[in-house]
Amino acid sequence: MATRTWTVITVTVMLGIATLACSVTLPAEVVGTTPTPFPTLTPTPTAGAGVAGTPTAQLTAEDIVGRSAERMAKVQSFHFSVKVSGTPVHLGPLISSPVPIVLKSVEGDVVRPDKMQAQITANTLGITTHIGLIRYGGDSYLSSPLTGGWDKLPVETGNAFDPSLLFSPQQGLPALLPSLGLQTVGFGEMQGEIAYHLQAKDVQGVDVTGFGGQKTATIDVWIGMQSFLLRQAEIAEVAPDTKESTVWLLTLSAYDQPASITPPAGK
Repeated sequence: MATRTWTVITVTVMLGIATLACSVTLPAEVVGTTPTPFPTLTPTPTAGAGVAGTPTAQLTAEDIVGRSAERMAKVQSFHFSVKVSGTPVHLGPLISSPVPIVLKSVEGDVVRPDKMQAQITANTLGITTHIGLIRYGGDSYLSSPLTGGWDKLPVETGNAFDPSLLFSPQQGLPALLPSLGLQTVGFGEMQGEIAYHLQAKDVQGVDVTGFGGQKTATIDVWIGMQSFLLRQAEIAEVAPDTKESTVWLLTLSAYDQPASITPPAGK
């Protein structure tokens, strides 16, 4: 079966450099749809104009994701959040650390074409650690959780872990959606807008962490009905041996709002 590999995000975290290489290998065909466990609005579509808060006749899922890809390609700035729950994502093995390092979240802002700021949150032995990351032009900077100072990273390292790639219209989530075989399963209210809720179930060969051991995933996305902006996405991957699941919740907001991103002071 034909597959494609999508390199999504690489994150440096904790007291040194720990690379979280997220890639998703997907088959060409995806089958099955069921509603997400998230609470959503489920108004009944109508063939004519709907009343306030009620969607009108739906586009096909293919049309929705196609329009979303076009709209997302025009976005100049946005805020993003990536939260991890369920089975912990351990980063320690990547740096041969005997201490467990668990990724919790990444949050920040992107200004296209080449600016990004983010905060990476991890947990080690019950202690929460925050790492700052800034990309400005072709340069990348990482903050020290001990001193708060910033270090400039080598070009090849900086280019390797850019969380904004997750949302790139060329190689990120917006580009991936048309290949998933998503189906419309309902509606939800996201950021004050009624959104199409689309889902692809039983997606085979998913390895979000890059640690090996491909999993099966359910992928849900919410796309604004009026704006066609991607509002939220959830990837729930299940390990075939343990049936344990890790859930990646991605939220995008503040589209085309002003965001000031500058290099660290003195850099």
